[in-house]
Order: sequence, then C-alpha cells, then structure tokens
Amino acid sequence: MEEHELVKRARRGDVDAFGALVERYERPMYATACSLLRSEWDAADAVQESFTEAFEHMGELRDPDRFRPWLSRIVVNKCNQKFRDSARLYLVEEPPDRPAPADPVSREESFDLIQAVRQLDDDHRATVALRYFCDLKIDEVAEALGCPAGTVKSRLNRALAKLQLTLGAGTAGSVRPDVQEVAR
Repeated sequence: MEEHELVKRARRGDVDAFGALVERYERPMYATACSLLRSEWDAADAVQESFTEAFEHMGELRDPDRFRPWLSRIVVNKCNQKFRDSARLYLVEEPPDRPAPADPVSREESFDLIQAVRQLDDDHRATVALRYFCDLKIDEVAEALGCPAGTVKSRLNRALAKLQLTLGAGTAGSVRPDVQEVAR
C-alpha cells in the first residue's frame, strides 16, 4: 500500500495502517537515532517514544505526503532531548537485539561509521543522519531541521569531508561518486 494511503488511514485511527508505517520506517529511524545518541539502548527508546508521539499526534500532520520528514523531526527532537537529559557517556559493546543489516557492510565498518558520525557536531550529525540513514531528500532534511536546503548541502559537504578524515578515506576523489553528487 502507498505511504500516502497508509498515513491517511492512520490519521483516522487505523492501528494496522500505523503499524505498517512503523515497519516501514523503524530501521532508518533507529539508524538515525543511533548516529545521534551514544547508546543504542537510548536510541531504541527514542525511536519507540517517537512512534508513540507520532501516533498520538497523527491528526496534527497537515500533509500526508510529508510523513517521513515529520517523523524524522520527531526522532531528532527525541534524541536531542535524551542527549540533553543524559549526563552520562556510554561505551556500547553489544547492541540490543535487532535484525541484521540488509546491506553488505560489515558490523565493524558500520560501528566505525557510527562512531565517526557521533564525533560530528550536532548540526552536522543530524544532517548526515537524516540524509543517509533515513534516506531523506535534501528538501526533506531541510524541512525536518527547519533550515534552508543550501544550509543542508553545506553541512553535508563539510560533514563528509570530516568523515573522510576521521575514517582515513584520503582525498575527495576516494568518496563514492553517488555520495559526492548528493552533497552538491
């Protein structure tokens, strides 16, 4: 079923439709939360709280076609709240139980990437998380963060350069062409 129809049904209180939306967006929202928080358990909590809040406020979503950026903004806000409320730093050795990633990236590479993203400042971290972990378009990231698309592009460009240095990727030519193109 199309997202637009699921959102319309969920806005009318259809729990099954909302459940389908949760299934569709749970993984990217979790990846986003993991990149924003230092604890995968806190990330799981933030995502669960975000879906609960989204369900409670579905009637406030004006445009059903903007569900994903709207949900992303809720997740980012929950993560920021958890980050502010927590004075502790976490060292996570084992993540909570969750399905294995569908892509061929190794667990070590994923962990290195998440750690590198966590080292970015708040604005860059949220921008990268929404663009690459939630797979939002530039305008959707801008909407979720409440800033212009040009700012998103600039943040992505700077963040990717920092990630290259952190991960030892070397020169700008070593970044995947699709990543370079998106950042422009």
